[in-house]
Amino acid sequence: MRLLARIEEILKKDPTYIQEKSRTQRLDSLRKKLIDLREFEIKPAFPDSAPEHGLLRKSLLDEFVETRPKSREDWFRRIPQHLRSSVDSKQVAKYLDRVLEIIAASEA
Repeated sequence: MRLLARIEEILKKDPTYIQEKSRTQRLDSLRKKLIDLREFEIKPAFPDSAPEHGLLRKSLLDEFVETRPKSREDWFRRIPQHLRSSVDSKQVAKYLDRVLEIIAASEA
């Protein structure tokens, strides 16, 4: 137990550890915000839309968090075409800008 406490004490002073922990927390927060958008706004707005065509389905959500596009240009450049092509175009029209805004705000 003392060894674990000592390791934690050392890590708290390590700049690389601190930076990585901060990055992980930002990405976790971003993921939660996008999931909340999906669950509380997109799904209710599109109840008949197939989940596999959702703008924030798991595979696309993971890609958003990994690549963090902040503009429509980034959307086309960073998100692979095979992921973009199967998304419900109505969801893209209504929510893509909102998703990009959430991502941009998470980087600020």
